[in-house]
Amino acid sequence: MSSIKEKFNQISPSEFFYSNRDLAGFSNPTRSLYTAVREFVENALDACDQKGILPDVHLIIKAVDPEKSDPKPYILTVKDNGPGIDASHIPLAFGTVLYGSKFGLKQARGMFGLGATMAILYGQITTNKPVLVKSSVDGKTQDEFELLLDIQNNKPVIVKHTTKEVSKPGLSVSICLEGDYSKAGNKIRDYVYETSLITPYASISFDDPKGEKFSHPRFVKDIPPPPTIIRPHPHGIDVERIRRMIVESQFEIPNIDDAMIEK
Repeated sequence: MSSIKEKFNQISPSEFFYSNRDLAGFSNPTRSLYTAVREFVENALDACDQKGILPDVHLIIKAVDPEKSDPKPYILTVKDNGPGIDASHIPLAFGTVLYGSKFGLKQARGMFGLGATMAILYGQITTNKPVLVKSSVDGKTQDEFELLLDIQNNKPVIVKHTTKEVSKPGLSVSICLEGDYSKAGNKIRDYVYETSLITPYASISFDDPKGEKFSHPRFVKDIPPPPTIIRPHPHGIDVERIRRMIVESQFEIPNIDDAMIEK
């Protein structure tokens, strides 16, 4: 009897989500366009909230070929006036699955650092176009990256990197992806409107592919305090969390000698 050897191999996180992208909400053009909008808008709001900045978020969806019927390629752009991202982190932040600033214990709209990168991955596999990221941290110099994702190795590929002078800080992300706005349009407009209601301190505008403009200005100027790190509750903590807390703790346990024990 001939023996058949099993072949074991390991895949990267990006390879896994490439094969199972429906788990992240990218199962079809309609749902994918809506999910991508939510991910980028919520990332923009989170970035402003963390730094105590009154958000100005501008969403633009533009058809690459307006005459073509849905589903078809769209260019999705989200701009904000947040703190931006340092140039040294941009390639990994937008070109690596499961890399980001949300893997902590602070409350945020996004918790896994997955959705935006998945939108970029979906755009790449449906249109073969790079993501365009423009970021300014100091409000003087803007770094502009064109990035692709090496899916097999879960690494960013820098297609182009340039810098230029600007007058204000913020972040702009543009992706080209296959979508179906004829079916997703109502949900996207409702999402923008409802988001403006629950974030009255944010100014949100939306330019849709049909040339319509929707503006939702802020009607309060009091921004909620930034979220703080959540302390683990004794009832819900597990052994692994306790082990990590001990390892990461800077507290030195005092030596206890026999004399102290007798006391």
